[in-house]
Amino acid sequence: MQRVTPGPAAMNASLPADRPVMDDFLCVGTLGRGQFGVAFLMQPKMPGSTDPVVVKRIDLSAMSESERSDASREIEVLKRLREHPHIIEYLDDWTITEPVPTLYIKMAYANGGTLQHYIADARERAELLSEALIAEWLVELLSAMEFIHTARVLHRDLKPANIFLHRLDALPFPILKLGDFGIARVLSNTHSMASTVCGTPFYLSPELIAGEPYHSPSDVWALGVVLYEAACLVRPFDGNNIGSVALAVMRKEPPPFPRPARFSPELERIVESMLRKSAAERATLAQLLSLEYVAAAREQQAARVRAGCELGCAHSFDRAYGGALGATVSASSPGSTRSAGMSELSTGRTLLGDGLATAGWAGAAGAAGAAGLSLIHI
Repeated sequence: MQRVTPGPAAMNASLPADRPVMDDFLCVGTLGRGQFGVAFLMQPKMPGSTDPVVVKRIDLSAMSESERSDASREIEVLKRLREHPHIIEYLDDWTITEPVPTLYIKMAYANGGTLQHYIADARERAELLSEALIAEWLVELLSAMEFIHTARVLHRDLKPANIFLHRLDALPFPILKLGDFGIARVLSNTHSMASTVCGTPFYLSPELIAGEPYHSPSDVWALGVVLYEAACLVRPFDGNNIGSVALAVMRKEPPPFPRPARFSPELERIVESMLRKSAAERATLAQLLSLEYVAAAREQQAARVRAGCELGCAHSFDRAYGGALGATVSASSPGSTRSAGMSELSTGRTLLGDGLATAGWAGAAGAAGAAGLSLIHI
């Protein structure tokens, strides 16, 4: 469920009056607070007129010049990544100078909370998630990661707290949306390696802990940790302090999946391939996206989405899948679905549908209760 701290409508006065679009919204609560600001949940005044949005208010006066530059850079990253259905969508941004310099970022709202909360709830119930659910999430996160890597961006802080759930009435499973690009690294060329170590220790790759340069394999490692945690409801590498966690990542292998076997050997092998200590031996996104297991999960997801549209929920799906849904699912046969969707591949807005390129949105090798709330350390 969503975690929203209720707030009076008067909180809306804290938003800039010179922004007419905000006149159509009421602030109904606070989603998160941080070092530099706060994120508000904004509800449209006219029922049914539009979806709720998240507005992040960031105090620029509390930032150094370097931090302000980072904030501007992250806005550009968000703009470049706005076209993917499994990435929290950037909507707008603006800055005011009075009474203090303040940056506002308007983002889409994911109504299902974070994956961290979802896993914690399952752990509390002692109830493992289904493989069908995890397989669809695997497809969604692989496609989102491929999309950002093709845009020459490393996420660098992939973890359940930065992955958001969005629920649609006609789908049995919530879809995932990747958020929080607050410490994302923009690559100057496709072979560049970031060298700054950052992120959450439980999800750091061995090469980061060893102080070595890293690139996309570090994001693959983090995704493997997330998938293991979703399947087993515990982290593969844990400890009482940063040192013990680092030692576990460098020297230990993850405990086996739950026994008796609840998940297929294929899923376990996929996770193992993402958690290989050597970055050179670790599975790549291209290799993962080419697997028959992933293709089958994509087909399963596409069938669910088409069924949902037949129930008359096309508008909700269209918003959730970046506006490309209508053309993709309107065709009745796999062949015509492929034809309808292929024209959208270059824009990054194509639904995961029948027969669409195995590599997903980026076209290579063949992309809540909150919305990226830690962006720029709010």
